Amino acid sequence: MRTPATVSGQWTHSRTPARGRFRRKARSDARARHRMKDAVVNLVRQIAAAHGLRATVEFTKRYPVTVNDAQETAFVEDTVNEAFGEHRFQPLPHPLTGAEDFSRVLNEVPGSLVMLGAAPAGADPEAVSNNHSAYAEFDEGVLGDGAALYAGLAARRLALGPTADPTVVSPS
Repeated sequence: MRTPATVSGQWTHSRTPARGRFRRKARSDARARHRMKDAVVNLVRQIAAAHGLRATVEFTKRYPVTVNDAQETAFVEDTVNEAFGEHRFQPLPHPLTGAEDFSRVLNEVPGSLVMLGAAPAGADPEAVSNNHSAYAEFDEGVLGDGAALYAGLAARRLALGPTADPTVVSPS
């Protein structure tokens, strides 16, 4: 996955701007974030100094990294397997270090972010543009499966009761 960067300033064909701005999203887990911040700040300042410039660096933490709860992920896996067969649940071999609104929910309550594969038929899921890309294409035929999955998760959770272990389904 590519994360975009932007560079801005008031360039013209005959002058260099007095100020410029570089923005880049950086996603990492909490342990790596501190090391990355130090490295990025040092790198930007060294590049500026090499050109006789001064850099002011801001490193803003916007979202925590999304971390799934192991028990809740097992609950999701069991639900997917029951509803659609074992071939449909596919753990990511290299989990994304995504940071988004749902990460704040997962910081408060155990849960699991589920991604619904919606690559067009015949497309390599590893090669298609991600869902935030202007080039993203979706197979809307999977929306029914997504709705069924969320309904199944809710029904199984309600059947367990409010304090039950989500990995143990009692016989009905």
